[in-house]
Amino acid sequence: MKKVCMALLVSVFAVVFAATAYAADTQKEQAYEAESDKIYQATSQRVRAYLAEEAGVSKERAGAVKLRGAQCQEIGRAIDQIMREEYEKAGWTEVISGARTAQEVYEIVSQDVDERAVKLAYMDLDNTPAELHDYILSARREIIYRFSWSADYVAGELGYGSAENPDDRTFEISPRFSDLFPGWYEPELELELPDWKDAPNPSVDTAGKGPLAAALVSSLSESARLHQCLYRG
Repeated sequence: MKKVCMALLVSVFAVVFAATAYAADTQKEQAYEAESDKIYQATSQRVRAYLAEEAGVSKERAGAVKLRGAQCQEIGRAIDQIMREEYEKAGWTEVISGARTAQEVYEIVSQDVDERAVKLAYMDLDNTPAELHDYILSARREIIYRFSWSADYVAGELGYGSAENPDDRTFEISPRFSDLFPGWYEPELELELPDWKDAPNPSVDTAGKGPLAAALVSSLSESARLHQCLYRG
């Protein structure tokens, strides 16, 4: 009889303990969501105020405001700093774990991605035959989605984002797309592209340049067409 009672008590204790642990986890999750939302709201408010003051953009203004490339980069850095300040004000710690520059991206993909895909991806679209263009975009897509980044603008709006780890209260601000892939543009997800593995052998001589040098050339030529971004208030 004692053994049965003991087993019953242990069983009841286990159920109570599990229920208590679940309640604690739920409360912790709710507290995290509330704090995360508070940081987001504070950041959004400061970003809107900054854009209205520095870029002359406000919610009340109709239409789109054109911003030159250098101004977009400056605004992006300012928004990142606003995010950083709001997280740190709440007691969070910034970490950096992923690639932050085009050089770091190239070093990583040179080790992890097929050499032919890397060669195609870092070719200059302006100085390659038209029949290679879709294969180049296909190879770039192979690389682009291996990394975390925030769009330079989305549907006319400047984007910003971060990754959070509530367990150790750390955050990481996502780099801008143009920081990782200067001169590139993101192929639309709906765009059907051929497999880069089926690309014909490139006929363009890039000897002496190297893939990263070609990427920098690409950033100068392609960015001439993409030198403006939009912010819609």
